[in-house]
Amino acid sequence: MNKMRVSIYEFLICLSNSQDLIEPRLTNHHQQVAYLTYNLCDVMGLSVEEKKEAVTAALIHDIGALSSSEKLEILEQEPITVNSHAFKGAKLIEGFAPLKNASEIIRYHHIPWQNGDGLVYKDKEVPFSSHVLNISDKVSFMLYKSPDVLLKIPKIIDIIKKGAGALFSHDLVEALGYLAEKEYIWLDLVSQSPIEKIADIGLNNMLPLSINEITEIAFILSHIIDFRSIFTARHSAGVAVTAEKLASLIGFSPYDCQMMLIAGYLHDLGKLAISNSILE
Repeated sequence: MNKMRVSIYEFLICLSNSQDLIEPRLTNHHQQVAYLTYNLCDVMGLSVEEKKEAVTAALIHDIGALSSSEKLEILEQEPITVNSHAFKGAKLIEGFAPLKNASEIIRYHHIPWQNGDGLVYKDKEVPFSSHVLNISDKVSFMLYKSPDVLLKIPKIIDIIKKGAGALFSHDLVEALGYLAEKEYIWLDLVSQSPIEKIADIGLNNMLPLSINEITEIAFILSHIIDFRSIFTARHSAGVAVTAEKLASLIGFSPYDCQMMLIAGYLHDLGKLAISNSILE
């Protein structure tokens, strides 16, 4: 069958929104990080393609943090296991070709700068975009704690400056200071859909996907749905495989059987808006 044409932007927003539903107090966190990441990349002179990959990663950077408690712990305490969700997220999406580059940025987005040593982690090259994402993530968190954005900019910048060299690249700290002088950046950042305010970098392109690639997307979403709780882990996968087999046994076409597999992966999508206290 011919490939389906899917909007990259709508797909990423779908993944981004699914993460935000898990912890409503962090609504727009991923879009804020993506918007600030774009503007920092722009100041740093990165190419359009580099901006696109960095923004893509930013929109789904916490995809490996699968419960509300884990998301809040990462933001509020930055535990010693903070890299765990980054590596889990990268693993979850690395097999999906359109997100391969983004997965590498996500994998290392909590690695500190360490005066340049943070460009390598365990003999692996760390993309500079991972460090852009890291500083953007910290700023967005401070906005979550301090919603009066224009009044809080000086304090936010002071906190970030204290991490220059150890946590963040001096160049990125300087770039953030440059953006701090532009009020519209910060007003955009706390608007309803900050990602809509960036320039066209190709996110609106249509992506031709096969039915197998659509299935991969559904599988990624099933992980986000199921692994919020130990009581639902792998549930959607079990439903999906069973539905596919039943469809085959009663004579559905191979294509329709695969559509049943996709439906099975997605059937509990609404659980993303239900708190763990109810689910458990």
